[in-house]
Amino acid sequence: AKRFRLTTTPEIGPGFRMNRPWFQDAVNKADQNRPSWTQPYLFYTTGDPGITVSQQFRTPEGQHYILALDIKLQDISRYTSQLEVSPHGFAVLFDDQMHLLARPHEMRADIPHSGYAIPKLFDSVLKSGHLAVVESTQSWLKADQPERQLDSQRLSNGDNWLYQFSPMRLGQETIWIGIYAPR
Repeated sequence: AKRFRLTTTPEIGPGFRMNRPWFQDAVNKADQNRPSWTQPYLFYTTGDPGITVSQQFRTPEGQHYILALDIKLQDISRYTSQLEVSPHGFAVLFDDQMHLLARPHEMRADIPHSGYAIPKLFDSVLKSGHLAVVESTQSWLKADQPERQLDSQRLSNGDNWLYQFSPMRLGQETIWIGIYAPR
């Protein structure tokens, strides 16, 4: 059973900063009838990487409220790690700026053999150290980022990999799911 924690802040306290991305997005959104999604960032309270969906609304009495929901990238990563790609395939999450948002175990396991350090969250996916991820993603970028198109890449070491990229659109933000599998 999932547990949710509802927190309310009836008054803005001294620790509250109105410059937080989710607050600014909700306040400044032109269309107040749609939620705002932040780019991935580190949560102020926990330090966990995640995204926040927020929306401003007004009560019939005229009071303004902002409702915000934090989603940890770890939770999204758990979902992608359960995708059955192939026995040696995996999915990687990254944003439009190519920041790595999830590092599957299969990807991390291959990197030490390449001589690269295991990438941290928010590192560039293009500097991840995994040859298939780097070279396939570069080919995808050169092809103008086709969506949901299965393609193959002959790597510089001679291996052949299949890859596909699918967008997950969250308001104005896009998170990409890159799927990689040896052929």
